[in-house]
Amino acid sequence: MIKVTLVSIGPRGAMGYYIACLANALAKRIKVKVVVADYMDENYFDKEVKIIKIKTGRDRKRVLLATFNFYNFYKIWKIFSELDTDIVHFTSSHPWNFIISFFIKQPIVYTLHEPKILLGENPLLIFSYHLMISRAKRIIILAETFKEYLLKKDIPKERIYQISHGAFSFFRKWTKPDIKEESMILFFGRIEKYKGLDYLLKAFLLIKKEISKIKLTIAGPGNLRPYLKNIKNHSRLEILNFFIPDPKVAELFQRAKVIVLPYIEATQSGVPSIAYSFKKPVVATDVGGLSELVDDDKTGYLVKPKDTQALAQALIKILKDDKKRKEMGERGFEKMEREFSWEEIALKMVKVYEEVNSECKFNK
Repeated sequence: MIKVTLVSIGPRGAMGYYIACLANALAKRIKVKVVVADYMDENYFDKEVKIIKIKTGRDRKRVLLATFNFYNFYKIWKIFSELDTDIVHFTSSHPWNFIISFFIKQPIVYTLHEPKILLGENPLLIFSYHLMISRAKRIIILAETFKEYLLKKDIPKERIYQISHGAFSFFRKWTKPDIKEESMILFFGRIEKYKGLDYLLKAFLLIKKEISKIKLTIAGPGNLRPYLKNIKNHSRLEILNFFIPDPKVAELFQRAKVIVLPYIEATQSGVPSIAYSFKKPVVATDVGGLSELVDDDKTGYLVKPKDTQALAQALIKILKDDKKRKEMGERGFEKMEREFSWEEIALKMVKVYEEVNSECKFNK
């Protein structure tokens, strides 16, 4: 049986959920270890998954310096140089990945979550992420949209595999029957410039003219200072500017009528899969791979980026038609079950691992 080690040492949140869901699905078929940051909650993983923890920095912006001292460097080198595994799969981007890759004797698979530099992202960090492409035998992208982009970078097509993001349906275990749906729009996730929060705040002014009791909840960590002027102009705003604990995530999605992704740019997102888990429709901009996650007029609406009027009208339309809104939520749930299954993702990943393993053995 093939042995695979998954590595994700980035910040808390979506990347941690991704490696846990993937590891648990893979563990039903192959032997799996994970190398994760020391603050990763072990309860996310099934008992069949062996967990190795290393010390890293929690802050994305300062991660190159955080705790990367000589003693920690030695421990990291020892862990990776002595791995008993056939394949090492880096499931998320991190500036340490490229350095760590030189400690590893086994072939590498790399999931590239962000093929392009997004607005507000540090180009130096993105550069370090892309160095991993040269080290990897296979590159996993989450959206078909970006295959052509990588081909234009002269990456051979046989090294590129598109395997979709899986469902984050585990949040449903925190569902509470006493939490009722409210007249509320939810913006969920880390605050970044590319996510278009300023356009949403402007659209919300238009929405309130049509739907008087509507509320907007902004939930996630990040810098809100660029948006303070717009925020001060608003009533009926709920701001939760911190990392949202899992039970609170479930509560927010239960309370919301619709989830909004007003992104200026995007690669992909795990937010729609959480929304669909709670049978909530999604209004998103048609950028990056979001059109592969949101079926326009079926599981939600797609609008042009930076179009405040279109964003407002799509949200108003969905909020004024409860019957269609609920139908969209049901279709989103069906889409999640059909297309975002971790079991199917694991099967595809195992084929990639076996292909790489056979190729490397043949070339020895």
